Amino acid sequence: MSNTFIQTLQSAGMLHAVVATILFALAGQTLGMLGGAVLAPARMSRHRAVRLIPSAYLWLFRGTPELLQLIAWYAVLPLAGVTLSITEIAVIGLGANEAARMTEIIRSGFLSIDRGQRDAARALGLSRWTATVHVLLPQAARVVAPAVGNEINVMFKNTSFLSVIGITELLRQSQLQAETTAQPLGVYLAAAVYYLVITTAWSLVQGRMESRQSERDSRRSFWRIWWRGLTGNVTSR
Repeated sequence: MSNTFIQTLQSAGMLHAVVATILFALAGQTLGMLGGAVLAPARMSRHRAVRLIPSAYLWLFRGTPELLQLIAWYAVLPLAGVTLSITEIAVIGLGANEAARMTEIIRSGFLSIDRGQRDAARALGLSRWTATVHVLLPQAARVVAPAVGNEINVMFKNTSFLSVIGITELLRQSQLQAETTAQPLGVYLAAAVYYLVITTAWSLVQGRMESRQSERDSRRSFWRIWWRGLTGNVTSR
């Protein structure tokens, strides 16, 4: 089994599958974030009719299995006369499901901002769009960023669902190679190692980014406190 394990780790097919897994995960996550950025504001709208659209979207995509959704995209779109490549269907399937999760993550980020920040922006005469981009969004990003990092890690593993529609990602490639050997356990162990490498590497990157953000926030806090002490405005925020 050890020989099969080592050969599988070194095989070109598995290395290509690793690259495909990463690319599909990043593409799906990007589409999901864009979808969430559109749906989250609509979910927070004061108009009930506007809120209905994202609410229905979340009800559908959070209430059904992602695997079933991928199969539906693959089977239903051709019946509806929509011709897309298997790659496009895969990215849409991953992104559409992720958009539902990102909607709630982004919404929670905006809800975490103190109401006074919005009132202060209006008092300064900023438009709703300007206040959102320059005042609210940077604050929400600090709350949303760790959750987005976790979603990316989950997305690396969710690409395994693509194997059911014929995409040759890491799981599908390991299945193909396992069929050609008398020791399939070694192949699947190699696939598990690659998944662990991908997710661990991203966890390290995410941890480093969060650490740097914490250091920047600490420096800002230090100079803010120093300035308040110098000017005597120690009670302001």
